[in-house]
Amino acid sequence: VSQSRYGMALNRRLEGKGLPTRPIPVSSLKLSDFVHAEIDLLKLDVEGSEIQVLKELISSNKIKNIKNVILEFHFDPTNNEARLGALISMLVDNNYNVGFSKHKGTPFVRTPWSQACIIYATKAN
Repeated sequence: VSQSRYGMALNRRLEGKGLPTRPIPVSSLKLSDFVHAEIDLLKLDVEGSEIQVLKELISSNKIKNIKNVILEFHFDPTNNEARLGALISMLVDNNYNVGFSKHKGTPFVRTPWSQACIIYATKAN
């Protein structure tokens, strides 16, 4: 069970409005447990846990079965460069070519958490 800073930001926003919050433990499964054969495309939208998911795919050696990855990277105003650099390094170190596309976020809402980019990674031959 992990708690991303995005979940914590939501808690702070709710508490700021006087709404109660409480932690609720939830079970989680490893993505690698579902990778048994070659996968043409993996689409990840895991709200700030991209690095954790990729690290687990790499440590289980299941990353080798994935040809293409599309993931949404959420900008964290406290640690953008380190997180984005780590993510790109993990993909490049595992033989992926990487590209980017700007994603505008939620229409009509301007918060630091609404900004994201889409990262495209294709296994190099």
